[in-house]
Amino acid sequence: MDKALRIQKSEAARKKRHLTRKFVEKKKLNEYRHLRKLRQRK
Repeated sequence: MDKALRIQKSEAARKKRHLTRKFVEKKKLNEYRHLRKLRQRK
């Protein structure tokens, strides 16, 4: 019982980490794209 709970918690934490990493990568990509657009406009 205790072991199962611990496993569930670690799985949830891992999923959360992956989600935040994906979100951060997407944000970086968007910022990079935005900067490139600004540079091309000059």
